[in-house]
Amino acid sequence: MLNEAIEGFHERDPYRPFADTDPTTGENLVRVEIKENPPVLEWGVLIGDVLHNLRSSLDHLAYILGGDPPPNEGGSEFPIFWSRTYYRKKGAPKIVGACDHAQAVIEDLQPYHRGDEARAKRHPLWFLHELYNVDKHRLVHVVTSAIDTVEYGVDDFTGDADALRAFDLTSFSDDRAVIARWPRTGPQPEPEMPFKFDFEIAFDENGPGRGNPVKRSLPWVRNAVRDRVLARLAPFLS
Repeated sequence: MLNEAIEGFHERDPYRPFADTDPTTGENLVRVEIKENPPVLEWGVLIGDVLHNLRSSLDHLAYILGGDPPPNEGGSEFPIFWSRTYYRKKGAPKIVGACDHAQAVIEDLQPYHRGDEARAKRHPLWFLHELYNVDKHRLVHVVTSAIDTVEYGVDDFTGDADALRAFDLTSFSDDRAVIARWPRTGPQPEPEMPFKFDFEIAFDENGPGRGNPVKRSLPWVRNAVRDRVLARLAPFLS
C-alpha cells in the first residue's frame, strides 16, 4: 500500500525543476517548484505500521525461543545494541531463557560487530530499532522530497564538472529550493536545463532515518529481519 501511494504521488509530477541564475554571484542554478506536497501524516502512519510489524516479529521470536513463556516473561525482547558493553549488561538478560546456541546466534547478529559506533549505527537492525523507538512516541518524520537520481549528458552540460556544486541538498522541503549550482564560464544566455531528475520520499535528515529514501530503506530492513535473523534462528523453533 505504501509503495503504491508513493508511486501514484510521483506519477502526478509533483515537482518541477527549472533553470535560474543567482542574481548575486551570476552562477547557474537549478531550483525546484513544489506543485503538490505529499500526505506526510498518512504515510507516517503506514511507515509506523511496517516498523511495528518488523519489530514485533523479532520480539515474538525472542519470546518463543525463551520458552513460551520464558522465565523473564515481562522482560523478554529481541536485543539490538550497537555497544558490546551495553549488550552484556542489558541485552543478554532479555533472552536468558533461550538455549545457548540460539543466544550465540542472536549475539552474533548484533550491530556492534561492525566495529566502531558509526558503522554499527548504519546496521539495518539498529536502523529499525531507532525508527521504531521514535514511532512509539510520534509519527516517523519524512521530508517533502529528496533527489534520487540525476542524469546529464556531456553535450548538455557546458560548465566545469569539477566546479559543479550540485545535489548537496539531498532533501528539501521549501518551494524554489536550490538543488544544483555551477559557475558560468563566460557570457551566456539564460541557462537551460541540462539535468534530468528523479525524486524520492525520504526520512528526515535530522532524525534516525538520516535522509535515507523510504522505498529502499524499508525493504533493506525487512530483508535483514527475514534473511539474516529469521533464517538463522528458524532451526531453533522446531
